[in-house]
Amino acid sequence: MTFLNQTKIELLPPKGSSILLNTFTDVSITLSQDSKIKKCDLTVERLDSDLIDKIQIGSELKVSTKRRDEKDYKLDFKGIIQEAPKSLSGRLRTFQISALAEASKLQDILINNAWENRYIHEIVLDLIKEAPFLIPGYIQEVDYQMTIMFKNKYLYDCLEDLANPLLFTFSVDENNVFSFYKREEKTNEKIITSGMYKRGTANFSKDKSQMVNNLIARGTDISEDYTQTIFGDGKNTDFSLNYKPLKSSSGKVEIYKNGEPISMGTAGLQSFEDSTYDALLDYSSQVIKFREAPLDTDEITLIYRYNYPITKIVRDQKSISMHGQKDAVVDFGEQTVASLNDLAINYVAKYSEPMIHGELTVFNDDWDLGMTTIKIPELGIDNVLELTEKQIKISPSWKEINLKFEQKVKVTTQIKDILKRLKDLEDQGSGDDLVQRYKLLEDKLTFQENITFKEQSNFFIIGRNKIGDPIYARA
Repeated sequence: MTFLNQTKIELLPPKGSSILLNTFTDVSITLSQDSKIKKCDLTVERLDSDLIDKIQIGSELKVSTKRRDEKDYKLDFKGIIQEAPKSLSGRLRTFQISALAEASKLQDILINNAWENRYIHEIVLDLIKEAPFLIPGYIQEVDYQMTIMFKNKYLYDCLEDLANPLLFTFSVDENNVFSFYKREEKTNEKIITSGMYKRGTANFSKDKSQMVNNLIARGTDISEDYTQTIFGDGKNTDFSLNYKPLKSSSGKVEIYKNGEPISMGTAGLQSFEDSTYDALLDYSSQVIKFREAPLDTDEITLIYRYNYPITKIVRDQKSISMHGQKDAVVDFGEQTVASLNDLAINYVAKYSEPMIHGELTVFNDDWDLGMTTIKIPELGIDNVLELTEKQIKISPSWKEINLKFEQKVKVTTQIKDILKRLKDLEDQGSGDDLVQRYKLLEDKLTFQENITFKEQSNFFIIGRNKIGDPIYARA
């Protein structure tokens, strides 16, 4: 509990000047990793009659606090009132005000747009332009290009779709500064130790439900240039491609008709009616569409690359013997064979023991959502956990901050389906080394092939495994 000199609650109606609300009782401000949008609930009572009509839906609400040893106010919340129902008990009129940060508007903005072979961070920057109130902050670059279309999808959901596969997240602070980054990169510098939390509020436990000691790691790698030949028949204008196309080593999908290049646009971004393209490529459905049906003497050649599946299987035999086999399937997205190997091995090294989760109440508001080190010997905790939810409770004279922590990972458990796909791949007998098996025995790893861990320009270190080698992820 932090003792305050003063709490200031300001209200700015859509029309009119700012007013102060001095007769409040309870204020609760919540921000979680799941919602990413700060919420404020408070109770106001004993209002002067001239202030009653000024509490309106759509008014701006600010909550600021100041400790006894501080000179300036700290802005705890800034948002828009969504609800303000009032009740009457005798002569006492009470308002229950509920407000959301302005970032809640991300759930109201519809997106209808498409991008072709654009980096993910560039798509993110384009998307947030649809929310003029946002100020671009730290947008982590991602060395991966994609072609994607969002049709009648809310901006918030579009950002989630881009962030989740990368294990990224996004946030909007009180000043509407937008950030997009890998979750593990958001780290609180200050360590929570004994004496920093309120006795009796700490409640931590170990959870085995998300343990993983038998992992099937999936990913996709990019092929070499692939050439596909299509023969016209004088009738059909649409032809299917063998794979979902990616740009070739030349930087684009190449197309030739009888050995001569022809022009090609992107279906969904262009049309034959408003362009002069000879063909349009629909990336999502893997279909090439021609303005005029190629003749039966025409030979169409396309050169492109495509993603193909790669799979690693990693087991921690010691964990299996202690806790039983815990199966999981995780998709790491686009990786090289070597990087998928590194990620899979270290994923099991990290999650082969029970996950810790819990909460406690701290005295000072010094931690934001993100990775947080907790060292409290009397609780048996010496871990780096993710601060996933923060709740601030404020009265006129004190402020209390409750923090919730988790050490978890979201996994897919489609083991039977994946094993069938792996068996199908093996039955094809293509000779491609798509599946490799590894065992994690105590602190030693044995491989079917030699793996060299070395720094690469397009990877960054996200941690270290049990034998001290760096864990890399694609930047």
